[in-house]
Parts: sequence; structure tokens; C-alpha cells
Amino acid sequence: ERYARIGSTSLGNPVTLMASSGQAINLDHFFSIEEFSFLDAHLDFAGIGHVLEIGAGFGRTAQALVKLVPDLGSYTIVDLPEVLQLSSGYLGQVLEKDEFAKLRFVDALSLAKQQFEFPDFDLVINIDSFQEMPRQTIEYYFRRFIDASRFFFSKNAIGKYKPESVGLHDVDEAKLLDVFSLGLSTDVIDIFDPQALSRAREKHVQQYLPNAGFKVVAQEPLGIFPYYHNVLYKRIEGQ
Repeated sequence: ERYARIGSTSLGNPVTLMASSGQAINLDHFFSIEEFSFLDAHLDFAGIGHVLEIGAGFGRTAQALVKLVPDLGSYTIVDLPEVLQLSSGYLGQVLEKDEFAKLRFVDALSLAKQQFEFPDFDLVINIDSFQEMPRQTIEYYFRRFIDASRFFFSKNAIGKYKPESVGLHDVDEAKLLDVFSLGLSTDVIDIFDPQALSRAREKHVQQYLPNAGFKVVAQEPLGIFPYYHNVLYKRIEGQ
């Protein structure tokens, strides 16, 4: 029912599976519903007016939240300029005019050079992109936005893994050294070892805790890829 409410999911001709209901479902938008359901279970969207997403990809999460939370006041996307062209073009076709009007697209490369007026964000989201950024870039986003927000939702990998562990044996690891240094969770782990995953999750949750003024509200592994972790942090009242 939620998947149906997010509107068009066929733009770009994604690979789909047919549900028993006759609904064609693709994995990207299915993830959006999973993320929404996790958030909806642990925070009151009635109190969420302004959302910021850092690194939105083609815009699937923005589409889902704008459709499923119609009372949202604004949804800001910070991303690289090339990706903003993709997300703004995509969202301009799948959202209604009044829904698209809630969106703001901000060039990440201009943040430090220009003065932008931002609302007080109730919820900051990062899905599968902090792990691709240098530590200093992530720390900048924490200082600039996350530390002042009410809620922070992170869905990122809890560690790194060797290419051969997933059947890739002809990869020159010397060319991947920068990959192993990006993000905050940089330990190399066995992603098929439940005990290793459990230990990595505990460390990961602390690594992405914004500061001592926040607490963990909820957390759970991603069902299909257990080396990804959903974590919702909340600012402690009075902090």
C-alpha cells in the first residue's frame, strides 16, 4: 500500500519483480519503503517539518517522503552538481508541482563558499554515501547540519570487505586503497560472519553518533544486506 502511494516508479525502466498483488516493484523504491517504515515506527512524522538529505542519488528517498508525509514543509538535498541534475530532473517528472516546490537543491561544492539560509532541520538523512566520503567531509556535515538537528538517520555500511570475499579475484587492491580509507567505519570485516557483523555494528553505531547530546533511538540491520545498518539518533531534550 505504501509502495503504491509513492507514485511512478518506472522512470528509467528499472528491473522489477511482480508482486502477487500485481504491483511491479523495483529494489530501489522498495528500499525507500523499508527506510520510511523504520522511521515511521520510531519517530512522529507529525513533528517533522524540515528534512535535509545529504547525498540523495536520483531522489528515491525524497520522492517517498514527500509522497508519504504530505505535511512536510521542505526537503533540502545537498549533493554534487552532476547528481543534482539527475535528482532534480527525475523528481520534476515524478512529483506534482506543489510537491516539487517543497524541494531545494544545494550544490555541495558551494556550501563552504557561499552563505545559505537554512531552516532548523528536524531530520537529517544520509543513506549509503558517507562511506564514500573522506572523514573531514563527513565531519564538516556533522558540524554544519547534523549536530544542530533533532534527528539523524544513517544507513551505511558497517565496514569494508575484500573483493575476493565476494568472488572478485582479479582486482588490483592497490587501486582500492582510497576506498578502504573512506567513511567512518573502515575496519575490514568478514561480511558473512554473523559474529564479526555484530561486533562491527556496535562500533559503527558509536562512530556515527553525532555527539554526547544525542542518543540512539532505534537500530536494525538491513534485511537483504546485513552489513548495512539503519540507525536513528535523537537529540536529548535540553542538550
